[in-house]
Formats: sequence, C-alpha cells, structure tokens
Amino acid sequence: MLHCPKCHSIRLRPHDFAFNPWRVRMVCQCGQVFLAPSTRHNTHLPVLYALGEALSIRQIVEFGPGIYSTPTFLNRDVFPKVERVLTIEVNPQWVNNIREAYPDKRLIVTPVPNGVGHLLPYADDIRAADLVFIDNGDKALRVATIEWVVTLGISGIAVIHDYRTPEYIMAAKFGNVQLTPFDTAVCWNGRPDGTIMDVLDSLREAA
Repeated sequence: MLHCPKCHSIRLRPHDFAFNPWRVRMVCQCGQVFLAPSTRHNTHLPVLYALGEALSIRQIVEFGPGIYSTPTFLNRDVFPKVERVLTIEVNPQWVNNIREAYPDKRLIVTPVPNGVGHLLPYADDIRAADLVFIDNGDKALRVATIEWVVTLGISGIAVIHDYRTPEYIMAAKFGNVQLTPFDTAVCWNGRPDGTIMDVLDSLREAA
C-alpha cells in the first residue's frame, strides 16, 4: 500500500499526469505531491486518461480496484461524467482499504468470492457499463474474468491490463482488440469506432 510521506494517508490520486506511466506523481488530501515508485502496476494510466478525456463514460465496472485506477475513475478532471463505479474484489481486506481510501458516494466496492460463478448477480451492470476495466487477481482468475465478460457481449469497451500475457490474449475474443504501447488492450464489439481509433493513435504518438 502506498502512503503519503507527509501525513501517511492512503487517500491518494494520480496528479499532473503527462503520458509517462513510469513517473506518476501522486497527490494526497493533505496537499502533498510526490513521485510514485516506478512500477508496472501503473502502466494502464495513459490509456485510462485518454479514454476518459475522449469518451462520454458514465458507468464503470472495475475488476480489481487499485490506488491508480480507482481514484482515476473518480477524478472529475479525467472522467467528468462518471456517475457510478462498481468495483469488484475478492480480497476482503483490500475491499476495506479501498473503501477507506476513497469515500466517494459514486464508488461501490463489492467483495465477491473467488470464481466467476459469483459474478452472475452483476451481469446486467457489466452489460450496461460504458467501460469495463479488468486488472484483477491471479492469472487464472483474470483469464476466467475476461472469458466471462466476452460471453456477455458487452456494448461498451473493455480495458485489459498486462495484456501481453499469452493467456489473456487467447481469452480476449472480442470483435476488436487493440494493444496500446502501454501493455494495456482496448477491446470492443461491433464495428471499428472512429473515436476509439483516434485515442489509440494518440497513445501511439505519445509513447
């Protein structure tokens, strides 16, 4: 868990982002700004920022909340129209940590036992989501999650972190799958979307 070096809070969010996932600055509720450690866990941020700025995203389902993705979804400067973020997590302690860190009424943090069979009550939420972010659990759980989301035939976009993992590539049988330079794929069904393609082009130019 990342803590503020000044007040030791965990209520942090990415700050002043400039398409460089290896030098992410974080800002705390106390006002302290500091450089986050370089980590592969924040490489998805350029993709999320670009999508948030380009698309009208109101409903998000997040598999695997985190100190980078969750506050980004709640950041009105990046996702100005978001009304609801449903985040699904198998670790009860991490559920408590996220609830404590981000007490936003738009955020619903849901503990779900391991196994996609426990996701059935959320099928309608996933189908209705404008963005489904998949960055959860171990490899087996993430593969199962990707496969299950594929079966739902979602109308929104799916964003898969660590996409170069061969098992994730095999599981992501969406109509369109585009790998970005940031080890994160953007997936959707139906025809190629001009706005999404423009976003992907901007990410390639920024990399």
